[in-house]
Amino acid sequence: GGSSRVYRVLGQDMAVYAMKRVRLSRMDPAAVSNYSNEIALLKRLAGHRHIIRLLDAEVSYETKCIHLVMEYGQCDLNKL
Repeated sequence: GGSSRVYRVLGQDMAVYAMKRVRLSRMDPAAVSNYSNEIALLKRLAGHRHIIRLLDAEVSYETKCIHLVMEYGQCDLNKL
C-alpha cells in the first residue's frame, strides 16, 4: 500500500524477521487509530499458532513512523 512497506530483515540472532514501516504523515487520525488497533490485536493474539507474532513495535513522532517487527511469514496473503 501507499502508507506502509514490509521489509525482510536480519536480526541480531541471525534470524529473518519482517519489519513493517508505516508512514504517519500521509494518514488521517482514523487510519493512525487503525494501526494502533492492529498492534493491540497482535499483542492480544500472541501465542496463537495461526497468527504472525509481533516481536516489537514503536511509534516515532520524530520521524512520523510506526515500526513493527514481526515473525517472517512464508507467503504473502495478498498474492494468494
